[in-house]
Amino acid sequence: MATKFWGQHLIIDAANCKNVDNAEYIKDWAKSLVKEIDMIPYGEPEVIHFGKQDPKLAGNTMLQFIETSNILAHFCDLDGEAYVDVHSCKA
Repeated sequence: MATKFWGQHLIIDAANCKNVDNAEYIKDWAKSLVKEIDMIPYGEPEVIHFGKQDPKLAGNTMLQFIETSNILAHFCDLDGEAYVDVHSCKA
């Protein structure tokens, strides 16, 4: 029986990021990323701020559907860290 391959992930943990608290900047960044990796966006990126009750958790989360899957990222207000996951069935 052959093993099925259902996609791959590129996972990035980044530090000292700028503009993590700026939803419009994050949306523009997501659109640029989609173009840079030669993907096809499905709709606009969505950015929602979560965790306001705990400064250690607070930050924007971005979701961009792409034709082959999605890009998900969380940005921490407190320290400028970013956690990005690009998942795609396209190489």
